[in-house]
Amino acid sequence: MARRSRDVGIAGAALFLLAGYAALLISHASRAVGGSDSSGYYNEARGIATGRIVEPVEPLARLRLPLDDSRYFIPLGYSGGPVPGTMAPSYPVGLPIHLAASASIFGWASGPFFVSPLAAVVSLVLIYLVGRELGLSRAAGLACASMFACVPILVFQALQPMSDVVATAWALAAVFLALRARRTGAWAAGAGLAFGAAVLVRPSSAVLILPLIFAMPPSRRAWSLFLLGGAPCAAVLFAFNRAVYGGMFRSGYDESGASTAFSLRHAGWGVRRYGYWISVMMSPIILPCWIAGCLRARGGPRDRLLLLTWFAAFFVLYALYFPYEAWWYTRFLLPGIPALLIATAMAGEDLVIAAWSSRSISKGAAVAAGLLLV
Repeated sequence: MARRSRDVGIAGAALFLLAGYAALLISHASRAVGGSDSSGYYNEARGIATGRIVEPVEPLARLRLPLDDSRYFIPLGYSGGPVPGTMAPSYPVGLPIHLAASASIFGWASGPFFVSPLAAVVSLVLIYLVGRELGLSRAAGLACASMFACVPILVFQALQPMSDVVATAWALAAVFLALRARRTGAWAAGAGLAFGAAVLVRPSSAVLILPLIFAMPPSRRAWSLFLLGGAPCAAVLFAFNRAVYGGMFRSGYDESGASTAFSLRHAGWGVRRYGYWISVMMSPIILPCWIAGCLRARGGPRDRLLLLTWFAAFFVLYALYFPYEAWWYTRFLLPGIPALLIATAMAGEDLVIAAWSSRSISKGAAVAAGLLLV
């Protein structure tokens, strides 16, 4: 009875802190858009809501210019439309769908600006659940969520209408549901849907398939359900691309140059800079602890490879991306950062348990090890 009361108390305290975190983010979240990215997502959401995603390049008719001159009047965040003289948003459709859905509930003045803060809160719940599926204790799972709540890039991106935190929430959902599918195969359909949504929000989330290979049960039925669950998202993506860009496999990135910004010659710079900023944001021990946690994952080789490939897939991909100096470009790695924290929590929990139970190490040293981890 006492244990039940203690668990209820801990759960209540965790929910109270989570609600406070949500209130903090929402109260400080942007209520405006600026720059090509956030304004591009917002404008695309308005286009979805009004059914006017493809628009004419108005200055051409006003100035009586040929259609070939449209490229001179297309603003940032847009690319050429399916026919000459038109333009369309250059961003993936996933986040604008979220923004439009939220606006339909809360209105355009506030709705779109609730999406990222709420996605951050959902991500904290999901990282706890993923940690528990991978064998973390409740305390370690809560510590893992607490660490994630304090990661600067999560907080920074949660305050603005950008795709990073939403993509992270769907990535965590996909991993969690894939792990649940090990016990009940029907969860695999949910994992496929979450993976599809992550790709709709950010196409580079396709690399998430690598850790999902190890998270999913190795059965034909589970993977069939996974594909079935992801099919609606694929249908939306192909239909949108065909209507807006003129082809199922075309995108707004084709003209922006983003799809050609990956090169092996960037690898050295990317590894150094992303490694540096991850260490600055999350302490220098985070990457060694990730490796240590991967080596000691409780579920055997599949869980070790899951944690290894989850972060490594995003790190390697964006190490090849066009170089940027600003710290906040670590936002590209955000969907993979939960793997760092879960593995670190595993390594830390093992360290504290080993130190506490060791006869050759004093209890004071065990406590000191725990404090060092904190």
